[in-house]
Amino acid sequence: MPRASAMQDSTTGLYQEIKSINDTGVAATTRSKSYGVTLHLPKSIKKNLPDGTDLSFYYFHGANETPKVRYAVDGSQLPNEAGKTDDYGVQFDYKGRLTVRLTKFRTMDSHAQASYGSPLGGNGWFIGAAPNWSLTMAAAAMQAFTYTDAQLPQGIKDNSWIYNWARDPARATLMPQIGEAFKKDFTELFPQEFWDRYGSDVDVAAIKRGDWLHVLNDTTVTLPWTVKGFGADVHGVTEIIDQDVKSQGYELEVTGRPMKNWDITLNASKVDATQVALGSAVTKLMEGMKHLYVDTAFGQVAMWGGYTDQGAWKQQFTQMLWAPYNVQKALTGSDQPELRKWHFNAITNYTFDHGFAKGVNVGGAFRWEDRPTLGFGIHEAEISPGQKLWIADVHQPLKGPADQHFDLWLGYQRKLTKKVDWRVQLNVRNVGEHVRLVPITLLPDGSVAQSRIQEGTTWELSNKFSF
Repeated sequence: MPRASAMQDSTTGLYQEIKSINDTGVAATTRSKSYGVTLHLPKSIKKNLPDGTDLSFYYFHGANETPKVRYAVDGSQLPNEAGKTDDYGVQFDYKGRLTVRLTKFRTMDSHAQASYGSPLGGNGWFIGAAPNWSLTMAAAAMQAFTYTDAQLPQGIKDNSWIYNWARDPARATLMPQIGEAFKKDFTELFPQEFWDRYGSDVDVAAIKRGDWLHVLNDTTVTLPWTVKGFGADVHGVTEIIDQDVKSQGYELEVTGRPMKNWDITLNASKVDATQVALGSAVTKLMEGMKHLYVDTAFGQVAMWGGYTDQGAWKQQFTQMLWAPYNVQKALTGSDQPELRKWHFNAITNYTFDHGFAKGVNVGGAFRWEDRPTLGFGIHEAEISPGQKLWIADVHQPLKGPADQHFDLWLGYQRKLTKKVDWRVQLNVRNVGEHVRLVPITLLPDGSVAQSRIQEGTTWELSNKFSF
């Protein structure tokens, strides 16, 4: 991808001024459309019902996109994040004293962002490091195996760990196999356009023809610290992992006034939120990396001075990325982490309008949320032929505690003058509670991995003057 780069002066350390930019830029456009329909009982039916009685039906459809330039982990531009919502509702009203509304909703969020390391764990950074590191280490090994000392650049001979590994007679049969996998499987997974997106100096054509001295087009020393574009953003934007998430459920809300000045509101909801799939880009990349590092001889290349009979790259990729990726695939269709399916809220308030307590209001609220899934147990699974690892078991969800709180308030309102109203209110939140830790992540044995601070009882006194 064409771009302008500021050149650094080797003497002063300052960067030269960029007077022109040859990057044409990238744009994202979108269109959003929403509409709704409401139906009430016809007058011919309502006239036979008590005054103030109505039955209404609602439907709402929303289709929205967020126009933002974003890139997947392979450097390709992602589609806009798109959400589509359908709400179906029915509402019953009775004489202004009782309202009952039931809503069914369904939402699909496509290409929603997950952080770079999530949902593949804290080693997500290895997605970007692996192509650069394995390319340069494999190229250095093939140089050491193919060329004489006189032909080799000094930088390769100085790194004895890769030089001696590739020159070992025990690998005389393995090295040509690595070379063939490098030419075919590696270049199919990481073609020239992949490297161009990052402004890299990798020459894929040289790899395909086995020209190991010119894998990088500006140096013959192919080592991890000589490749350009490593860790670079695309157009200044950091790549992300995207996923499709579906949520659906029901919400019931009841608002009533059993007597004058006394209001009660009850709200209950049930939500199911599941990951439908990881983005196609990260899925394609993970499956391709598995084939390259596990199924071909390329996974046998030495890595940072170390190697194993099973293959250093095979072992590293399997543990750091393939295992959590398999967990994520198993989670498809299951509840989203930390999801609390059930919610219930109750609010009540009474206002005195006569007698010595005229102007006083008193009320309270109760908030309750269901137990969330904060982790999973583990089990031994075969994640590639002949290789087993202990990974999360989605059939052993570990639940956190339910969450419940009480709130109270007391207020008073009166007119100070004909034009000035005064209102004072004391709100007490989380009545009777103390500051404590609440778990947000659990280890496979059920012990707490991470916690958040739950505030204890708090109060707020507010004064308001209206004029």
